[in-house]
Amino acid sequence: NATVSIGNSNLLKVLNPTTYQLIGKSLDNQMNWNLYFQQMSYPCQQGLDIPQLLELDWISYMPSAFVFGTIQYQNITYSINTTAYHDHNYGAWPTNLFNWIWAQFHHVGKQFSLVLGSYHIPLTEDIYIGYIFIRWRNLRIKIGTLCEDQFHLKPLEWQIVDGRKYSIHNQIEAFNQQYKIDIDYKAKVSDNNPGGRGLGLKVFEQISFYQVILYEKQNQTWVVLEEDLNGFGFSEWSHADI
Repeated sequence: NATVSIGNSNLLKVLNPTTYQLIGKSLDNQMNWNLYFQQMSYPCQQGLDIPQLLELDWISYMPSAFVFGTIQYQNITYSINTTAYHDHNYGAWPTNLFNWIWAQFHHVGKQFSLVLGSYHIPLTEDIYIGYIFIRWRNLRIKIGTLCEDQFHLKPLEWQIVDGRKYSIHNQIEAFNQQYKIDIDYKAKVSDNNPGGRGLGLKVFEQISFYQVILYEKQNQTWVVLEEDLNGFGFSEWSHADI
């Protein structure tokens, strides 16, 4: 059973294979929530272990989901009826040798979602490796550097905080033998995660606006499968020394 209880008042309850219930409250008792997540696309999972260098072990069980329920803040109750995503990390992270880049976007109406992880290669100015999991209708696509696919990330705009720089606008082009994806995302809100990652990484979490196009190769030509994949999603960027 994947149901998890955290403390005396926080609970993630599995109601069935595609539905979670999240019940909890903040430490200061100013906020509490009762939310239901209903899975709308197939899970994504990544496991990778390179000793002394890199370790990943996570699952995005709900790359996209319908979310409904209530959030109460300072005695005001808000009804929630929207879309979101859920991921879970099992305690494995890249070391602080790497700048960790994460992005997630979904468009429930078009049955589309993506989860992206990337790393800046130390001692280089602009070389990144990465991977993208894509869910579109009944397709499950993975494009990744370690799969010998093409992955190109280009930061377009930086902000500097406490001597560290964080990208707030990125473009990505990635493709394998059959599929290609173009992603442009720009942070509308960006703030430091005070909890960090426990590995010396300072992480900025962002609400970003995404513009995505998905292609398929047909007769050696890239043909658009889905466009106008626009909307808000989540992203992260860990610190980069100047």
